[in-house]
Amino acid sequence: MIEEKELDLFLTDNYKVLSLMNKPCYLVGGTYTSITQKEIADALGFNIMKANSIIKRLIEMGYVHAIEKHRGRYIVTEKAKAIIEKIER
Repeated sequence: MIEEKELDLFLTDNYKVLSLMNKPCYLVGGTYTSITQKEIADALGFNIMKANSIIKRLIEMGYVHAIEKHRGRYIVTEKAKAIIEKIER
């Protein structure tokens, strides 16, 4: 069950970044985001440092995992997908 407190984290720039990252591109054995930190920053009007900071926070909180051997590519977790789905309803 998603708590309101957890949902509030994504009614900010965190959600904007996560939403862009949730648009998948396929890789054998799983999915990864097709968008880089620079592309996220450009699309949202952020500088690269802000995008990097948000992505690091999302990783620390368990909403995104970095993919080994695919620099700058990330997997959006099921936990994050549930929050995105709830927000977009």
